[in-house]
Amino acid sequence: MYPLPFSRIFPFKYHTGKQPYDKINKTMVILHLFPKGKDDKEAKHNPLQRITYLSLATCLLPVQMLSGFLYWGYNSWQAWGLKTGSLWM
Repeated sequence: MYPLPFSRIFPFKYHTGKQPYDKINKTMVILHLFPKGKDDKEAKHNPLQRITYLSLATCLLPVQMLSGFLYWGYNSWQAWGLKTGSLWM
């Protein structure tokens, strides 16, 4: 059926990791990796996620807006006194 015996593709992966399992209660152990914050309806993220999103917003949003503004006005770079050339400088 197959030309080569080792040319088959198997649609599964071998599980080699360990799952934390509580043998007494027979349940999976939930690891608390994130710091716990106050439970609130408005608070949808834990404190670590909030810090990450805030740092991304404060660092990357201005860069994204500046590059978008420069790309939007690419045809006007000579009028602004910027050196014209390729976008891949």
